[in-house]
Amino acid sequence: MASANRSPVLNCYVGGYHEAGRDSQAIAAWNGGRNLTIDNCYLEAGAENVLFGGGAATTPDMIPQDVRITRNLFCKPLHWKALEHEPSIKCLLEIKNMLRCHLEGNVFDGCWARDWPSGVAVG
Repeated sequence: MASANRSPVLNCYVGGYHEAGRDSQAIAAWNGGRNLTIDNCYLEAGAENVLFGGGAATTPDMIPQDVRITRNLFCKPLHWKALEHEPSIKCLLEIKNMLRCHLEGNVFDGCWARDWPSGVAVG
């Protein structure tokens, strides 16, 4: 979704995205990402399940904006701790650079301290 606009992500299962020593996301946007809706999804990923603003926007107009994130389950399965090569783990939702975001009715489950010492769910 690096440059997606007006894109709905609805009723989806996005899972299994993880890698040892590298960041991975179920959904990410940094150079674009306007008028997005993420609703009623299962979102599972290693580093950040959902990330906005993870890289530089080429112009101010390309900053992610007007995003609705509603009724989703953000999850990191606890059995990942027992994997031989534990995935990079940071947080469930990270917003680095965004204009106008609406969050409502989401569930955040299964975040622990690994690559971020604090183990925060939302950063």
